Amino acid sequence: MSAFYILFAETCVEDYVAQGPEIETIRAACATDAWQFLSREPLHVPLAEDSGTLFPDFLMAGNGTIPLASPRMTAALTAAGVKDYDLWRQPVYLEDAELGISERYELILPPAIQALDTARSTYQERTYDHHVIRTATDIVIDPAAVGRLQYFRLRDVTNTELIITEHLKEALTAARLENVHFSALKDQEV
Repeated sequence: MSAFYILFAETCVEDYVAQGPEIETIRAACATDAWQFLSREPLHVPLAEDSGTLFPDFLMAGNGTIPLASPRMTAALTAAGVKDYDLWRQPVYLEDAELGISERYELILPPAIQALDTARSTYQERTYDHHVIRTATDIVIDPAAVGRLQYFRLRDVTNTELIITEHLKEALTAARLENVHFSALKDQEV
C-alpha cells in the first residue's frame, strides 16, 4: 500500500514572518504550473508591515500556492532523494530594509502530474466560459501514475495541494522542521 499526504504550513501564526504584496507577482504562475513565467533570478520580497519576526522552515504564501522552504528544508528534501530537476527552484529573499534583515528561502514548486485516481476520487464541478472546472474534494492518488516522484501537485483539477509520499513525510518529520505539517489522504488501498 502506498500512502500519500498533503504537505502544508500554518499561515495564521502571528509570530511568523508575512510577505509583502510583491510575492503576488509569481502567484498565478505557481497556481497554474506555468513555470515558463517564472525566473531563476532571485526574487526580493519586503516583509509586510504587520509581519511577525520568526522565520520558520516552511511558508506557504499567495493563499497557499507559493511554497517557500528554508535552507534546512531544502537540505532535508535533497537528503530524502528529491531531485533538483523535479522542482522549479527560485531563490526568494524575505527582507526588511529598516532592520537589515534578508533571509533566503527557495520557491520549491513541484510538477503537476495526472496522478488522481479518477474512479475513486470525488469532485465538485462547475462550468466557466464553456469549460468544466473540477475540484477534487476527496483525493485518492493512483500510485502507478506517481513513478519516482516524491513531491507533486495534481493536474487537471483546480487543487493546489502539495502531495508527498510517505517516505518524504518520514524524512521531513525526522528533520524536525518548523511549520511543516501533514494531512493524510484517504486510504489508498484498493
